[in-house]
Amino acid sequence: MIPAIIHYIWLGKSEIPKIYLDCMESWKEHAVNYDCYLWNEDSYRKEFGQNDFVEEMIQRKKFAFAADLIRCDVLYRFGGIYLDTDMELVRDISALRKNIAFIGEEDIDTPSCGILGCEPKFWLFQELKAAVIKANGMQTIPFLLKNILDLHGVKKIDSQDISTIKDITIYSDKYFYPYNPYGSAKRSQLLYRYITKDCYAIHHWAKSWKLSFLERIKRKIIMRYRKE
Repeated sequence: MIPAIIHYIWLGKSEIPKIYLDCMESWKEHAVNYDCYLWNEDSYRKEFGQNDFVEEMIQRKKFAFAADLIRCDVLYRFGGIYLDTDMELVRDISALRKNIAFIGEEDIDTPSCGILGCEPKFWLFQELKAAVIKANGMQTIPFLLKNILDLHGVKKIDSQDISTIKDITIYSDKYFYPYNPYGSAKRSQLLYRYITKDCYAIHHWAKSWKLSFLERIKRKIIMRYRKE
């Protein structure tokens, strides 16, 4: 069973915006009696020591990419549920803890990393950590996660809302992503009717992962080279 732990990350000196604080208030309502761990520069270094990748990303103010590695480390060591700070819970998440590990889709055949859960020492997050380091801040973590899942033949069955393959339970987008402004459903605004009884959470799309124009060009060159 997944431990009753919520992990969240905030890096840098800026204050947490109000919308994030409001989302975090929803955790108190729908994740009652969970231990909530805030991971920042100091708490991560104290627990894991200095990590070259994390330190470089923090120095470059690429906090989202530093957070990619941090979430892998804390989930692998402690287990629990990782939440992006802009992830609002809308109902009790206790049922999710019955899984060995779980992820959600943010779109068709597109895994999300805004909410992740696992038992301690689950293999997926060791592989994902290695992929994050190799990508060196040039790929978003959902892209890297999809590559790993594809490599291991882990894919949600299209006819099912929930599929469990190799101990990983995959939830369709209606459970965590009723609204995705970048998704195939073309929902430019969040409407109440998009939220079904099955929905656990709503992601509010902070976009802290966004690449610069030059980084996007470099990423395309790297991807083309790898294909060749």
